[in-house]
Amino acid sequence: IVLWGALSVGISALSNLTALSQISAFSWLEPVLSWPNWLVGFIEGFLPPFLLAILAALVPVIFRVLVSLGRYPWIPAVDRIVRDYYYVFLYLTSFWAVLISGSIFSQLNALIANPNSVLDLLANSLPAQSNFFLILLIQRSFIFFSVQLVQVPRLAIRSLVILFARPKTEREWRKLDRGLGSFFLYFKVYA
Repeated sequence: IVLWGALSVGISALSNLTALSQISAFSWLEPVLSWPNWLVGFIEGFLPPFLLAILAALVPVIFRVLVSLGRYPWIPAVDRIVRDYYYVFLYLTSFWAVLISGSIFSQLNALIANPNSVLDLLANSLPAQSNFFLILLIQRSFIFFSVQLVQVPRLAIRSLVILFARPKTEREWRKLDRGLGSFFLYFKVYA
């Protein structure tokens, strides 16, 4: 969680390039802000939630591998544990880490000038982070969940297995329908 929290903080910093460029330590960001407005808007607005969604999509696969090493006797137990871990993981890294780090990055100049007013500055800057979560929600609704419904990874893996491994028995064909790419159990937490 700590490593992923650092990635979430880095993504949150990407969404606050304008505020960070006003600090002398990050003055090297000023040439980036001279790029066309649509490109800076894309980098600060669309890109961070998209990167966070891509990173979050990798987590169930990693958790499934780690939980499977625990030798649980049946697949529904593994799926339930992975779903529970994934929910807690998203809550900690995608919500709290991004919320607090985004608030700190947006008010970093004021925090350096007056460190005693941390709570007041955070209280004033927390509502501004709602834009990040609205964009994340819209992206998840229109892009991420549609990809999950189509199950692109499953289709790609199934095609490659059929092409190269040539399943022969009914069991091998059924095994293609399970496995990597069918993540519907992990996304029940959003319903």
